[in-house]
Amino acid sequence: MSYNFAAALEVGRIFVYHPDAGLEFADADCASPGWDCHFQPISSCTYEDAIEAPDFQERSEWGDMQIDGITFKVSDIPSYWKKKLIDANPNQILTPSYFKYWWRAQSGAYLMRLNANTSDLIKQLRLDPKLHQEWVRGTHESKIPPFPLPAGTMNMHVRHGDKWKGNGVLLQRFFMFWF
Repeated sequence: MSYNFAAALEVGRIFVYHPDAGLEFADADCASPGWDCHFQPISSCTYEDAIEAPDFQERSEWGDMQIDGITFKVSDIPSYWKKKLIDANPNQILTPSYFKYWWRAQSGAYLMRLNANTSDLIKQLRLDPKLHQEWVRGTHESKIPPFPLPAGTMNMHVRHGDKWKGNGVLLQRFFMFWF
């Protein structure tokens, strides 16, 4: 989605996703289908609005694309945001990998903004003391973590199978990279 979103921004189009996108992740009892079950809509335009547009283009394949005479590569980010990033960091050498990962983080954060229902559910789970066991002086105690989280708090996910591979070396390298 990040790549197609970038391509749409580059040529001045509106990006929407197909209503079936994300159906496999939606709850059966959710009022909204697909991604809209958990995330805010990415545009005020709907898919129905898009297919009625005279210049509608549907794209689901991956790879370089040609839109309105502009070739857009998988590794590209919208030129507007690339220029903004360069202007904000005049003394830095910004590599193609830096642009790619920066854009993926920014676009992912925008495209996957939690909706109110999902945010409320996460808050409810976060404040449930039965879900937060902590090992304190040889006993399990329920302890509600602070809400909201303190400034500077960082989240990290380590895949279950990678927690202790190589005598902890992988996890240690991960911490060294991020901190």
